[in-house]
Amino acid sequence: MIQLLFGILFVSTDVGIASMEYLSERVLEFTSFSDTGAEFVFTEKYKDFQIIFQSMPQILYFVTMINVLQYLGVTTFLVKTFGSFLAFCLGTRPVESMVAAANIFMAIVPMSQMITASVMSAPAALVCAKLNVPEEEEEHDHNSTTREHKEEINNGVNIEDKEISGSNNVLEAITKGAQLGTAIVVSIVVHMLIYLSLVDFLNSTVNWFGNRVAIDDLSFEKLLAYILWPVAFILGIPSQDCLIIGRFLGVRAILGVGLAYIQMGQYVENKEQLVEYKTIYNDTEYMSNGDIFLPMWNRTLEGGVLQDRSVLIGTYALCGFSALPNIGIALGVLSSVAPKRLNEATRFSIRAFLVSTMASLLTACVAGKTLFADPN
Repeated sequence: MIQLLFGILFVSTDVGIASMEYLSERVLEFTSFSDTGAEFVFTEKYKDFQIIFQSMPQILYFVTMINVLQYLGVTTFLVKTFGSFLAFCLGTRPVESMVAAANIFMAIVPMSQMITASVMSAPAALVCAKLNVPEEEEEHDHNSTTREHKEEINNGVNIEDKEISGSNNVLEAITKGAQLGTAIVVSIVVHMLIYLSLVDFLNSTVNWFGNRVAIDDLSFEKLLAYILWPVAFILGIPSQDCLIIGRFLGVRAILGVGLAYIQMGQYVENKEQLVEYKTIYNDTEYMSNGDIFLPMWNRTLEGGVLQDRSVLIGTYALCGFSALPNIGIALGVLSSVAPKRLNEATRFSIRAFLVSTMASLLTACVAGKTLFADPN
C-alpha cells in the first residue's frame, strides 16, 4: 500500500512529477561539478572516454560529498526522518527501515524516474527481505511508540557514523570519502572488465554451438532474452517488446544496470529520430527483421523502437543494483570499510541479489499501474 501511494504521488500527480524532475535536475547539476576536475586532470578530451574519465570521477566526487554530508549530519537527518516514517507505517524494526532509507539517499540516480523508483523500492525491499529472511527473534512490538522508533534509529545511525565515518573535521571526511570512492571506482572498473570479457566469451561459445545445429546469430544474451520474456510480460510490457526488455533484464543481471540503460537508450534515440523523420517528411518507413529503414535519410534504425509504456516500465524494472558485478563491488568495498562483516555479507550476497531483483520488479509493476490507466 505504501509503495502504491508513493507511485500515485510521484508518478501520477503534477506536484509529484514536478518535484521529482526538480530533484533530478539538482542531482545532475550537483554531479556535473566533477567535470571541472576531470577536465583539468584528463584534459578536454575526457568526454571521449565516458566511462573511465567522466562517469568514474562523478562517482568519486559523489561518494566523497556523501561522506562530507554525513559528517555534517545532513545525510543522517534524512535517513533518520525517512527511516522513522517507514518504521511507523510498515511496523518494521527501525534500524531495518533506516537501512532501506539510506539506500535512497546513497544511490546515484541521475534521472527523475530513477529517483522515484528508488523511493518506491524502499518498502518493496523491506517486504522482500522479510519474506526471504524471516525474523527468528521474539515478535517485534508493532505498537511501539514513535519516540521508541526514533530512539532506536538514532542509536543505529550514531553507531554507523562512528564505525564508518569517524571523521574529526571536514578535511578528514573528504580524505576518507576519497579513499572509499577510490575503492568503489577500482572495483567497478575491474568487475566491468571481467564480466564484459566473460559475456563476450559466453556469446562466442553459444554462437558456436548454435552454428553446429544451424541456428544463426544465437548468443548468450539472446538466450537470456527468451528466458526472461515471461518476466517482462508479467510486468505489463506489450508482447512485441517483451523480448527486448527481457534482454535488458538479462544484461542488467549479468553486466550491470549501466550497460542495460545504454542499450535501452539506443531504442529511445531511435524513437526520437523516427518521430522527427515523420514530422519532417510524413513519409513511409520500412521495417525488416525489427530494423526500421528511413529512405529520405538513407538511415537504418537498428533494432527498431520501443513503445513508451515499455520504456517507462523498463526504466523502473532496471533501476537497482541487483547485478552480479555489483555483488563483487559491494563485497570489495565492504572488505575495506567493515572487514569483520565480510563473511556474513558473502553468505547473504545471493539472497540480496534476488531480493533486490524482486523489489525492482515490484516497483515496475506498481509504476505500470499508476502510469497508465489504459493497458494498451
